[in-house]
Amino acid sequence: MNDGFARAEGAVADACPTHLIGIGPDEEFAIAKQLTSGPVTWLGSVENFETFLGRPPLTSPYVVLLDGLPLPQLIATLDQNADFIRKKPIILQIAAPPVRLVVEIMQRGVRDVIQKPYTLARLRSALEQLCGVRGRWPP
Repeated sequence: MNDGFARAEGAVADACPTHLIGIGPDEEFAIAKQLTSGPVTWLGSVENFETFLGRPPLTSPYVVLLDGLPLPQLIATLDQNADFIRKKPIILQIAAPPVRLVVEIMQRGVRDVIQKPYTLARLRSALEQLCGVRGRWPP
């Protein structure tokens, strides 16, 4: 688990309305780490779903940003965590996904798929649509 996630979890639990948590390699979340203020802020990352689900549940609202896995592993991970995915908002970041794969992923409950590389504006747009927050981002 990323140490930043463990440290920040207690420190900012009440500081913002919604947190963004990455699941996947920490280096894949460089854009998301720029969300330091506004309606959704970066909390940290964990390596995989098993690690995330093994932690005590967060008390504040959050959105999961899942980094894309190789195709067979991605579908298996989504299927294995179907109950969680139906209950919590998930955004998948993936490089060059075919349309059929995007449809299959979203049928499994993922709320949005953003293609890597993406901009901070694209991530904010996905979060705005998901969380219903608009126009409150810092410049």
